[in-house]
Amino acid sequence: MLLTTRYFITVLLLSSCVSLCAQINDTTPTATENKTRFVSLDLSYNYGIPSSNFIYSYNLDNGNGANFNAQFYFKKYFYAGVGAGFTRYDTTGNDLLGAYEFTTRTDALLYAGVDYEFIKDVHAGVEAGLGLSTFNSKQNDLQGDRRFNDTGNYVFIGVPVDIKIDDILHILIRPRYDFVNLDIVAPQEVQSDFNRARFLNLNIGLRFVIE
Repeated sequence: MLLTTRYFITVLLLSSCVSLCAQINDTTPTATENKTRFVSLDLSYNYGIPSSNFIYSYNLDNGNGANFNAQFYFKKYFYAGVGAGFTRYDTTGNDLLGAYEFTTRTDALLYAGVDYEFIKDVHAGVEAGLGLSTFNSKQNDLQGDRRFNDTGNYVFIGVPVDIKIDDILHILIRPRYDFVNLDIVAPQEVQSDFNRARFLNLNIGLRFVIE
């Protein structure tokens, strides 16, 4: 929890810096005109990277999936967003998680962020939010071909960047880091390792902007 709090403080500081830079740039005669966005829709490929030694994420290989996000802008630089995603991970080890072939992760998330056009046609920002995850693990045929669901929630931070192609179409790059807490019943001595996971998500895709 302390580590999560520190990351949220970092996000708040970064947001404040982005907002301050935006205000300073807006007062200069050479500032780039930063049009107010109304809404943006994102469709992206997700490359999921388990990035900790906690049991759940340690036993998963890198995953592939897709995300959909929608952002609604207000007060010029700020926005609120919703999203959904799906990622499939192969299981790398059977000693702790069990004899599973693969695990799929389904996400739903809410977030808020700040966005600014730092240079012409290039927007960048920082965002933070909350999400819900369902992990569905499929056993192999020898284990009965059964599926097991584990649910959890997470907080995350992200740094979206988009590059304008035309008035509507933009290229999107969005790295995101997730701090996941799971609800898994496990022996007390390993409970904390089973109930936590960390993931780095690299999103690359398209953003459709309406101003």
